[in-house]
Amino acid sequence: MRDLLRAIVVAAAVAGVCACGSDKTDSKAKRKPGDRDWASAPLNRVRSSVKKVAFSIEVPDGMRHDTTTIATDWFVEGTAHLVSPMIHVAVSQVGLPRDADAAASRYMMKSMVIRTKQALPGGYLVVYHNAKKSRVGARVYLAISDRRTLFCEASQARPGGVPNAANVMDWLATVCRSLKLER
Repeated sequence: MRDLLRAIVVAAAVAGVCACGSDKTDSKAKRKPGDRDWASAPLNRVRSSVKKVAFSIEVPDGMRHDTTTIATDWFVEGTAHLVSPMIHVAVSQVGLPRDADAAASRYMMKSMVIRTKQALPGGYLVVYHNAKKSRVGARVYLAISDRRTLFCEASQARPGGVPNAANVMDWLATVCRSLKLER
């Protein structure tokens, strides 16, 4: 019995030393992939297509590219899609909104605050966030034809608020604004 008790005490002591010994201040060891400062990441132009519509867009290195029959996405591997930035490009079977106000109201939940709505050559930009800025994003709509629209949505969410939300929204808008039809 005494030997069993001694073995348990030694095992607990070894486990405690191992746990305490790993308390290093190396911030990179503790960071998750989604914790990267994406808003300062350099962007590179890439080409892709969705529903036979060719386009190019500027995205940061380090994001995984995934294409399906209905959309193409870039996201950070190993993180929840909304916690780290996500870029989504798809084709809508609905024509371009008639103006920036209509673009701002299309598909936007009533709880979203519109930060920017702007006409672009061939489309519109909308930048939005919720009241707590725990969800921020940007959308660009580009006319393909009278009945089809190419759109980009870049977004990020974080419980308690997206850190540096204003810069992140500007960066997300830059990503979506870089969307170009390749004809």
